[in-house]
Amino acid sequence: MFSWCQRRIGSQEDYTVKKHREGDQLDRSKDDRRDAFTIADLSRTGKFTETQLQHGIYAELREYISLHYRLRRQICREKQYIWNSIGQLFPELWMVFKDYSGQTARALLRTCAAASEIRTMNEEEFIARVRKGFEGYRLYQSRLRKVFQLAKTSVGVKHGIQGLQLALTLHIETLTWLQKRQGQVLEAIETSFCLSLRPSICYPSKGLASFLERPSWQRSVTLNDIEMRVSWSS
Repeated sequence: MFSWCQRRIGSQEDYTVKKHREGDQLDRSKDDRRDAFTIADLSRTGKFTETQLQHGIYAELREYISLHYRLRRQICREKQYIWNSIGQLFPELWMVFKDYSGQTARALLRTCAAASEIRTMNEEEFIARVRKGFEGYRLYQSRLRKVFQLAKTSVGVKHGIQGLQLALTLHIETLTWLQKRQGQVLEAIETSFCLSLRPSICYPSKGLASFLERPSWQRSVTLNDIEMRVSWSS
């Protein structure tokens, strides 16, 4: 709930209004008139949270931070979908690829991630098929040979692999697109943040990106705190 008090915008939580109303009224009755009276009385006594409206570059920075947070959540969701698909198609794959962010691992997942399908090919055919979907500079054939050996004793599913393979490919493409957009947002955040600081401060580009990658409970500082730390370090 919002109230206008002395040309300032303030907000009041529903739970706070409810508790104040219950404390003042023993009958615990509730209607629109009582709620309006409680909100007006809290605004009159100054018991409300004043909303801080940002302007200029600070408003842009707030929107960029919100967008970066949503992208992070979507990226984590896509990674979980990918791991779930891998767990059905080839559960033992993590023994070779601890992280599927590499080009060799992604080429494998896009082309033939099912262990039951790998068993139908010989080793050279398997490597040649992965090479068709490879987009990097160096294909780690030694790891692919280990994957081929693991596929012989894998307990991955044998039915429905075409649908799982298509879903896995789509999730990898979505993850790649989201990570590119995240990079663009980080560049915009760094530009806006540097413009918000004093001209004499030179902020390292990788510092803000690593700060935003921390969990939310480790990022509970204000913009002024960050600027103060930067000014101390410079």
